[in-house]
Amino acid sequence: MAKRIHFEDDIFFLNLLVRTLKDGLELDLDADIFLNKIIDDLVFLDTTFERMLANLSGNERLLDRNEQLVNLQEVEERFADAVAKIMSGRGILSEALSPFFERFAELRVRSAKRRTEIEAATAYQSDSENDPNLVSPFEMNELLKDS
Repeated sequence: MAKRIHFEDDIFFLNLLVRTLKDGLELDLDADIFLNKIIDDLVFLDTTFERMLANLSGNERLLDRNEQLVNLQEVEERFADAVAKIMSGRGILSEALSPFFERFAELRVRSAKRRTEIEAATAYQSDSENDPNLVSPFEMNELLKDS
């Protein structure tokens, strides 16, 4: 039985996590307590964005796919902003996280790559939506699958 993924709810929750992370960076939190949590959250978010993008990219039948890709892209941008804020070196937590900057730079690169993939997917979809004579690869496969 196929598992139903609730993209809208999942992306909403990711947005909450990113906003909480960004808000936490504004506070003078005790690095001894929160350092590992922040690193774990960043890694979790990165991994989850990868999975969400893979699921959305592979699900061409999803009716609101383009909308969910745009929502995911917005959260990705907030995530990249949070990582950039950490890497700016300002704030107590940023100073404590400085030994991990190389890893955070990798997270920024991965996020930029995903945002580029999302832009390409949404640009392709919006182009094909404007041309009624264009047959998508999915439609072509559906038409030819019985032959």
